[in-house]
Amino acid sequence: MPESFVSPVDIANMALSHVGAKSAIESLDEKTAEATQARIWYDYSRRVVLEAHNWHFARKRVTLALHGDTISETSTDPMAGVWGFRYQYPPDCLVARKIQNPNAPPDDAVPFTVEGSLDGKEKTILTSMEDAVLVYTWNLENTDMFSSLFVLAMSHLLAHHVAYSLTGSRRIKVDELKIFQGLVPLATGVDANEGVDPPPRDTDWIRARQ
Repeated sequence: MPESFVSPVDIANMALSHVGAKSAIESLDEKTAEATQARIWYDYSRRVVLEAHNWHFARKRVTLALHGDTISETSTDPMAGVWGFRYQYPPDCLVARKIQNPNAPPDDAVPFTVEGSLDGKEKTILTSMEDAVLVYTWNLENTDMFSSLFVLAMSHLLAHHVAYSLTGSRRIKVDELKIFQGLVPLATGVDANEGVDPPPRDTDWIRARQ
């Protein structure tokens, strides 16, 4: 097995180093102030950075499952006549990025929206595309999948959140947020350049549009 690139504890210790903490931690479950603050803010910081960009390494595509029946003109769904289908929101989805026609080119996005279910208990996805494919950022926890710049940016956001509780310094808290905000464009720019979109496919669907 290859050695792990970076662990949650490594990211936490990077954050602690940024704020000048005197000691590192060996586990997020330690009974120390440093570990307690890192544990409180680690997952929140990870999710915020994941949501900030359509990261290649955290991207998924899935054919959506219907949420209830198809929305027809006679449906009791208040979206009848506006959207044709109400789909389930994937449980591991952080941000729904794009709906695709499974037979269309990757860049040919389809209109959609996200809103609560009729009973208000969960998110749903509304679109008029049958058998819709959702491109989304998923709740990735495996740190070996993170890019180096993602890790660096996340460590500074985590440092921003733990800074005042551990140091009492508002200046450090503000400075760490500024560093994070400066790193995000660099990290997202590098990520955006990873890959080249395929050429359009010569399908019957494309020819029908011409």
